Amino acid sequence: PHLNVFENIAFPLKQRGLDPQKINDEVFKSLKLVGLEGYEKRKIQELSGGQQQRVSVARSLVKNAKILLLDEPLVNLDYKLREQLREEFKNIFVNGLSKESIVIFSTTDPREAMELNGEVIVLDEGRVLQVGAAKEIFENPKNLKVAAISNDPPMNILKADIDSNKIKFEDIEIDIPDHLSKLKDKNFNFGIRASDVELNDNGFEFEVELAEISGSETLLHLTRGNLKIIASIEEVMDFKIRDKVKINFKSNKAYAFDEIGNLISSPFGGTNV
Repeated sequence: PHLNVFENIAFPLKQRGLDPQKINDEVFKSLKLVGLEGYEKRKIQELSGGQQQRVSVARSLVKNAKILLLDEPLVNLDYKLREQLREEFKNIFVNGLSKESIVIFSTTDPREAMELNGEVIVLDEGRVLQVGAAKEIFENPKNLKVAAISNDPPMNILKADIDSNKIKFEDIEIDIPDHLSKLKDKNFNFGIRASDVELNDNGFEFEVELAEISGSETLLHLTRGNLKIIASIEEVMDFKIRDKVKINFKSNKAYAFDEIGNLISSPFGGTNV
């Protein structure tokens, strides 16, 4: 912390005994990549949280390491700054690293994992649950645990059964979408993302248990009997606890998992059985 920005970034290069001109060139190259040109003489404690994170990234980049490990680099930042740095990280990873470099970016935020759009390894308590491209994991989570981890808020999972060509859960009946029409299991776990639950005046009545604003979205925690649902509305709306709302489910976006939690069918054609 007693070093200024330039000295902080240059430290690992000085440890290697590099030529001072080479150090100077590499440090300024890294500063430019992370958008900190002109900050080289600032003390670390004079920087904002986001700027301090950029210094950490620049210090990692300047080493030109074959493997770059970023352990939750955005975890303590506010919402807007996380969004901004996410975009900047994409550019840094594409343009600021050699083709031989590997970036390992750990996060507990599924949005970060999906937006950075690389190869994703889903871990739970030290176990690898699924490996694949971000798009594949988002579209076809192989089990309930992956579905929960890879969605924010977690995917709604409801105990359901099929009767008379209808999907039923609690006292609700909905038409079976085409991609679930050939389900062999009469009892299964019905999965639906919060973003695929929509307000609809002709829908099923639920009660608001909690309403929270998340960026430009409104998250509604809803109840109906023993059912608990989270709906994500893409605008800021004002709801009070115990308000009544009506919702519908975009059944063409629904998932089916068997009773032990493996993916049976997804709207994108995936299966794990």
